Amino acid sequence: MNNFTPELQSSKTQEKKIKNEEYERKKEIFKQQYQTALNEREQQEMKDIERLKELSESKVSRKDIENAKQRYLLRKKLKEKENQIKTN
Repeated sequence: MNNFTPELQSSKTQEKKIKNEEYERKKEIFKQQYQTALNEREQQEMKDIERLKELSESKVSRKDIENAKQRYLLRKKLKEKENQIKTN
C-alpha cells in the first residue's frame, strides 16, 4: 500500500488541478456572459433614452426622460462599483 501513496497523492493533486481549471473556465464564461448582459442592458437604456427624447416633443413628460436618465446613471454607477470590486 505504501507503493501507491505517491501515486494517490499525484492523482489527488491532478484532480484538484482539473477541478480548479474547470472552475476558472466556468468563472470566465460567467464573466463573459455577465459582461454581455451588462452591455446589452446599457445599450437598451441608451436606446430608451433616445426614444424618450424623440417622444418628448409629443407625449412623454420631462419626468419620464429624467427617470430614464436616472436609471441609466444608477446602472452605470453599479457597473463601475462592480468593476472596482473585480480589480480589487
